Amino acid sequence: QNLITSFPFKLCKKDGCTSQTALLHTLEWREKYKPWMMTNSAIRENKKGFIYVRGHSPNGGHSLVWFRPPTNPNPTSTVQWIRVVINALDTSIAQNLQRSRGKIGKFNLVLDCKGTTVQMILTFSKVKQMILMQQDHFTDRLGVLLLVNLSKPASVLLGIIKKLISKEVSSKIFAVPFDPVERMAMLESIAPREFIPDWLGGDDTYVFNAKEYYNRNLMFSEEESVAYLDSMPYHAE
Repeated sequence: QNLITSFPFKLCKKDGCTSQTALLHTLEWREKYKPWMMTNSAIRENKKGFIYVRGHSPNGGHSLVWFRPPTNPNPTSTVQWIRVVINALDTSIAQNLQRSRGKIGKFNLVLDCKGTTVQMILTFSKVKQMILMQQDHFTDRLGVLLLVNLSKPASVLLGIIKKLISKEVSSKIFAVPFDPVERMAMLESIAPREFIPDWLGGDDTYVFNAKEYYNRNLMFSEEESVAYLDSMPYHAE
């Protein structure tokens, strides 16, 4: 109760907040946002599987999240696009908690920056709510974030993101070398080759299918999915 934290970041980064404040903030967010729920429009945003959870680090470790931002720089709904990403992170944590019997609850994220354009950077600048949600409510859930194919536009994007996040989160972000041997070695440090997608040189030939991937029992309406914008304006800014 006497511990001081810098999360939620917008409120606490200057003077800090008690751990109780942070916990209550996250409980309120989970009640109002419901990150485990999806909508039909959110599923359509991820119909090609730009992000999904598959596999885990060696010895039943952290869940693995594979993220290839779509080349279309204009999602139909930014709010639903954000839900797709947050849902993936929440799913990865839940899966790891199940494997570890409630002891760990972490994920490693691999972000493929191939094809990142200036137009995409403009899109990403609109989704700072997503970054704040991840940072505020999945505190210490991120193992590492590996950036593959880090182009110049992607480097600019990284600079934008680092301005929005804490030093603690920033220290977990690493650029993967372009050399194929070095790249595979770094990827294998967090993921067995059997879980590394073939589009990154691994052995996994998995083809994403949205109808099979999402649990239709965890769905709610479009109206319910955006109600948090009014009931929790902290995440609407």
